[in-house]
Amino acid sequence: MRSILNLFHDNGQGVLLSVLVLTIFGAINIYSASYVASGGGLAIKQVILGLVGFGAMYITSKINYWKTEEWGKVLTIVAIGLCIVVRFTGEEINGARRWLDLGFFQFQPSEIAKLASVMLAASYIGKTLRSGGSIELISKTMGAILAMGGIILLQPDMGTAAIVIAIGVALFFMGGLNSKQIRTLVGVVAASVVVCIMFAPYRLMRVLVWLGIEENRDIEYQASQAKMVIGSGGFGGAGWGGGLSKYSYLPESHTDFAFAVFCEEWGFILTILCIVFPFVLFTHHGFRIAKQTEDCYGKMLALGLTLLISGQAVSNMLMVMGSLPVIGVPLPFISYGGTSLIINLVCVGGLLSIHRKNVSLARSKLKREQAEADRQAAAESKE
Repeated sequence: MRSILNLFHDNGQGVLLSVLVLTIFGAINIYSASYVASGGGLAIKQVILGLVGFGAMYITSKINYWKTEEWGKVLTIVAIGLCIVVRFTGEEINGARRWLDLGFFQFQPSEIAKLASVMLAASYIGKTLRSGGSIELISKTMGAILAMGGIILLQPDMGTAAIVIAIGVALFFMGGLNSKQIRTLVGVVAASVVVCIMFAPYRLMRVLVWLGIEENRDIEYQASQAKMVIGSGGFGGAGWGGGLSKYSYLPESHTDFAFAVFCEEWGFILTILCIVFPFVLFTHHGFRIAKQTEDCYGKMLALGLTLLISGQAVSNMLMVMGSLPVIGVPLPFISYGGTSLIINLVCVGGLLSIHRKNVSLARSKLKREQAEADRQAAAESKE
């Protein structure tokens, strides 16, 4: 019982265990979802890249996050450069150029842009608040974030572009924009979304179909199949490997719609316990780490890393259940994708680094307080 309660109190253990559970069940689900197409090969790749990711997570967790405040700028330059390269030389799949073929797996540079957006915004907000200044929406930092999003949008990949911009905007909002800038922000974001949808007929059609205004069998098929697959799982599920959706009934069953396959084979109860609860646990501890962090940069970085993973999780599950239009957002740790998995685990390592520093500072503070109490007690005994 104590070990279970510890999951809610020890932020490090809670984050690590929730991510470990999600990664294991993700690999198991990918094996089943992709078995018909790859015979288990994709699951093996995911496991190997997951081990690489856990190694990167361990290294990141040992880095003093105070030293990473300027890394966001470098990461942004790298992300923009790679996204430009992939736009013109990347491998084209389904009409989009988003990947660089590295042989063993396809590398997706736009995943780096997600982390760059978090670090860049956290650095700007941290420095500004530390110096007593005010957060300005019109800034070089927001310009760089919009540039990354714009380049990714040209691939085209509106889902990832939206994440890159949304996570930066969210941190600016939480950093303390004034009411006038918030109104401006809401207006600009709304107008940008409308423009991006209106100038791409297939995006507009997805939204119209989702709203029930138009009918399109190709678009409706994927969304309706996903809901049918989830419903067919019931409370107990069809059993691991027993689902039928993998037999070409559900497109992208091992990537964007992997959550539907899990619901089909594991059922409602185990989906809540093995997928939803770990994400809730991760979010709980991520926000606690942010709350316990005293310096502004660390607080915003912890918030950003937590929102990046949790926000994608919520968006994907709502998309698969039909509550959002199909937007191409993967489910962290569950959907197939080596680059996404490695970057997400690096984010987890960043959270653990912040937690480790928080624990170290708390212990130092406790020692100082104890030493002061001992000195006062000694002085009183002499009197």
